[in-house]
Amino acid sequence: FHLMSTVATMFCAETPWWLGTPTKLIKKVTLVHADPTINRLPVHTLTFAIPKNATFSGKAKPLSQVAIDMGDVVKMVIPNYKPKSYSMSALREHEFDITFKVYPNGRASGYLDRLKVGDETGTFGMSAGRRRNPGKYVGIIVYGVGITEGL
Repeated sequence: FHLMSTVATMFCAETPWWLGTPTKLIKKVTLVHADPTINRLPVHTLTFAIPKNATFSGKAKPLSQVAIDMGDVVKMVIPNYKPKSYSMSALREHEFDITFKVYPNGRASGYLDRLKVGDETGTFGMSAGRRRNPGKYVGIIVYGVGITEGL
């Protein structure tokens, strides 16, 4: 990945879309604290500022154009690894949240866990390619615990 990024940067006038745009972490909240006695892993919510004037080519799109209700995702650029997809847990006008569990030896979750407020990491949005067709009726199929969301 690093070699590909270096070669692409040499031949492109603009930053390749898969490197993302610098996005600042503005808040970090621990929702679940780790407890090794019961094998409980920590869960965090990270709040990032949406970068202004971000432009992309290729498949990526600015975070300001990402739509949670359409299944779009945020790609977090993990150093020396591939970009990792995360669903947004909240989207506001100038910021968005991702919530994740920190896994032992997890490359992506470990990197995000080590971020401090004020740090920047590369991000970009990816469209799920869905579109909404408004109509008079809606059909919802749910199973098990999904019944709550269906109601």
